[in-house]
Amino acid sequence: MAKNDAPIIVIKRVKKGGHGHHGGAWKIAYADFVTAMMAFFLLMWVLGSTTAGDLAGISSYFQNPLRVSLSGGQGSGDATRIIKGGGDNISKTVGEESRADADTEQRRISDSSVTDVENEVHVSYQGKRYSFSKLGENVTDYYNMISAISTCIYTGLSIESILSYFKKIELVKSRFNVSEKSGKRIIVMMSKDQNPVAASRVFDYIRKQNQRRTGIIYINENSDHHTGSENSSWYYDADFEYLKQDHIKQIIFGGWRVLDAKVRCLLAGIDDSIILSSDTELNTSILIDFSKVDDIYVLYGTKTEAEAHQVKEDLLKRIEKEI
Repeated sequence: MAKNDAPIIVIKRVKKGGHGHHGGAWKIAYADFVTAMMAFFLLMWVLGSTTAGDLAGISSYFQNPLRVSLSGGQGSGDATRIIKGGGDNISKTVGEESRADADTEQRRISDSSVTDVENEVHVSYQGKRYSFSKLGENVTDYYNMISAISTCIYTGLSIESILSYFKKIELVKSRFNVSEKSGKRIIVMMSKDQNPVAASRVFDYIRKQNQRRTGIIYINENSDHHTGSENSSWYYDADFEYLKQDHIKQIIFGGWRVLDAKVRCLLAGIDDSIILSSDTELNTSILIDFSKVDDIYVLYGTKTEAEAHQVKEDLLKRIEKEI
């Protein structure tokens, strides 16, 4: 046999040793547990060292925070500082506390109430009644108004000066803009993209405007291009069920994801015959049937404001030619 034809012999030597290091993942879980226990005992200590008046104030705030902010309350609403006491001498335990209580009592809104009457909001303050023009139709607009009024009062402004300031305030036109021509109204409203709460509030507003036949153009597109990826699951958190109303005669979607929106409307029980769509935002204006609708809502997102106003202009031109 030739020397090069000798068989190859492989020898495997297995080395036996102890177990390797298992890592320290358990330390992370243990640290989380210790942190949670520390937070728990801190909470117990804070609750145990808080007076009954402060606890009642905290409880009443979470039950009705607006009333506490307007009218004050035991504990948390009674002082201008977190830690009472002090004054000129750090050893004093009253002093500053008494002055804080006096200031709070002076600023307190006594017998305050809010009444909604047509286009005005009536506020009763210290036995007198003041009328503020509405800034919007949503309940959150009223809440913001009262919060702003109470804050201004607490900072020392007179109710008369607050009234004069509020007369100069208007809603941002870009978020709610109404144009009317030949008996048709075009309302441009923001419906923030990928925000189911904002969209649901807009839908809720539209369903309550049931005096006239309504059409909706929804161009709340979130992506710059159809090849982009976005999360469309927010459609299923928005209350499209609000749009299932007899006075809503047309719902028109524009953009790359019109099929997602259409599926959501169908799941909400909306009639397929009133749902239309266009793969471009600007072409939605030609789908409106003026014989069916009197009010047209153009709903847009943060990235489609320019398209929304162009749709409005196109609709106005159509009204001028066709009606």
